Amino acid sequence: MVFSSTKAVAGSVFCSNEDSRAAVLAANARFYNSFREGDLAVIQTISPKGDNCCCVHPGASGVIGYDNVMESWTKGSSGGAQFVTNVFEKINGQLFICVHHASPVDL
Repeated sequence: MVFSSTKAVAGSVFCSNEDSRAAVLAANARFYNSFREGDLAVIQTISPKGDNCCCVHPGASGVIGYDNVMESWTKGSSGGAQFVTNVFEKINGQLFICVHHASPVDL
């Protein structure tokens, strides 16, 4: 997978102000750091605990619901370059990754 840095996506973050933008970039960095390290416990803390949690792994069907998404992360992900979209939602002042969608990219 290609996760060179969060800075690579900094220009693609759309937020209403700089504080929100910084918070989204920090949440995105937490997600990818935990993903790289295989730390499911961190992914669990930054994922919403309901049906608003959704994940689409490369070449797979969508997975909906917190428990199903967490189970899907235990199975790993395919390698190779990917185009990824993450959607965050602020719930009670905390950012959660509600949607993670990854598609393979042919280079």
